[in-house]
Amino acid sequence: GERYLRFQQGDAHTWVDEDGAGSQVAFDTLVVLFANRYTARPRASESGSSVPALDTVGSGTALLFYDGLVVTGSWDRDSNGDPFSLSTDNGETMVVPPGRLWVSVFPSDRDVTWEP
Repeated sequence: GERYLRFQQGDAHTWVDEDGAGSQVAFDTLVVLFANRYTARPRASESGSSVPALDTVGSGTALLFYDGLVVTGSWDRDSNGDPFSLSTDNGETMVVPPGRLWVSVFPSDRDVTWEP
């Protein structure tokens, strides 16, 4: 089947395996979950910096890429301790096929682009 290659700002995203060999990150299936951005701040009693974060509790748009196909739908989750539930646009369970999987949580105010 199709393999998907990951890029960051137009450059190949690479990794190094346990033998020290480097290669581009590649996977069989990609799930993109769109989520709202917010700023995570330390509690008043704690020190630390504010950092950008994505809210993965609630619901949002989901994309599933596999074998050259794109399935659109949605995700939802009631709490951080719960698994994500994925549904297609027509309300059926979105089935993620077996194989090497990459999940990306992406800001909902940004676009995702892909090429066949």
